[in-house]
Amino acid sequence: MMKIKILNKLFTISTLALLKRIKTLLATSLTTLFLGLSSLFPYQAFSTTDSESLPIIDTSALVGSTTGALSIGQGAANYAIPITVPPGISGMKPELSINYNSNSGNGLLGVGFGLGGLSAIHRCSKTIAIDGVKGGVNYDDNDRYCLDGQRLIAISGQNGKSGSEYRTEIETFSRVKFTGNHWTAETKSGQTFEYGNTDDSKIEAQGKSIVRLWAVNKITDASNNAINYIYNEDKTKGEYTLQRINYGNNSVRLTYADRNDTHTSYLAGSKLQQTKRLNNIITYANDNSIRTYDLEYQYYGTPKKSQLTSIQECTNNGRCLPKTKFRWNNEEASFGVNGKQWQSNLGGNSNWKNRPTHGNGESSMLIDINGDGLPDRVFDQNPKTGQAGFFVYLNTGNGFDNGKQWQSNLGGPGNWKNRPTHENGEYSMLIDINGDGLPDRVFDRNPKTNQTGLFVYLNTGD
Repeated sequence: MMKIKILNKLFTISTLALLKRIKTLLATSLTTLFLGLSSLFPYQAFSTTDSESLPIIDTSALVGSTTGALSIGQGAANYAIPITVPPGISGMKPELSINYNSNSGNGLLGVGFGLGGLSAIHRCSKTIAIDGVKGGVNYDDNDRYCLDGQRLIAISGQNGKSGSEYRTEIETFSRVKFTGNHWTAETKSGQTFEYGNTDDSKIEAQGKSIVRLWAVNKITDASNNAINYIYNEDKTKGEYTLQRINYGNNSVRLTYADRNDTHTSYLAGSKLQQTKRLNNIITYANDNSIRTYDLEYQYYGTPKKSQLTSIQECTNNGRCLPKTKFRWNNEEASFGVNGKQWQSNLGGNSNWKNRPTHGNGESSMLIDINGDGLPDRVFDQNPKTGQAGFFVYLNTGNGFDNGKQWQSNLGGPGNWKNRPTHENGEYSMLIDINGDGLPDRVFDRNPKTNQTGLFVYLNTGD
């Protein structure tokens, strides 16, 4: 062991000496190189650069851009711009954002855009999956309730009655309760959300005294720090907008402008109008403005629709980041100029149509018969020979195959078609009757014996 230690010690000393020698040589070499370069290029080595050759920099301009994040989800393109707000006590501050979703319609911020970070409970319809029946909103005891679009399932009490308790369809571990006047939701993080516990957050159905939506009016944490939401409701139009959010000594204030592309819809006979468009968002600390988000729009199309074209973020001293601009592809949807023949004339005596005719009812259909996502061409007899039966030409993606008889003539007295005819009412339908994704052949009576009833021939895929 001693021998090894001595060798290690000697080795270490030799290594340190070597490193010291290398360091000295490097320092000497670099000094020589620098002095040599300075003699060859004296201005580059020792002189200041001529300032006239550099661009002038505006030191008052802000550098950077407004933060945003792009994502893809559920078949849609999404873009989110978080709104920066002053900090709150114990982290209690509103989490607002400007969100784009390519599947969204023309809303508060124009086509595709909306204001994120808000919450509400609203009346919604019964569904077969949950209730066994399909229903609509009628502003009565048959209505169901949804939290931010997610169905609330009653676990105790009577649905929509005071004292009832709910869970979300997809578990979020929140306890939702209805008091008869407003709603509360206790989250797993210890926060409590109140919905509709102020007059301005109870949004009534237009022309009725029944609440259709309970907007969040307050969020509190375990230490009783709170965020309060204030709304404006136009009862004649069925429209409401968020006006202000207060938390501690800070606030967020929103302003709106009238829009030319107003929209009117109806829910159970009550009008829902959209006449306002978000103009800007301003954040405050102790009543001093801190940050502003200004929104600009354009109108496009017939009828005209609002399109958000830019968002600019500015500080309270008027210094602004460059605008975040949105360029829209506003080309009108149309068919290509050059068509392509996918299938030649099949011959035969029949004048085949893609929809029923009122003469002899002969028809073909375009339907995905084999479940590959492509519409196939289906005939109720051989289009070339007139042979009775069920004939299918499968879509290959750039044409159709040579065709195949999927089902022979079923016999019987009827002239069976794929769609109803006005001659004798005899017909068959192609519909997925058993839910396997393939369209089955359904008759209103036995095509072989003419026995009345509903007869189904299940699709096997070939």
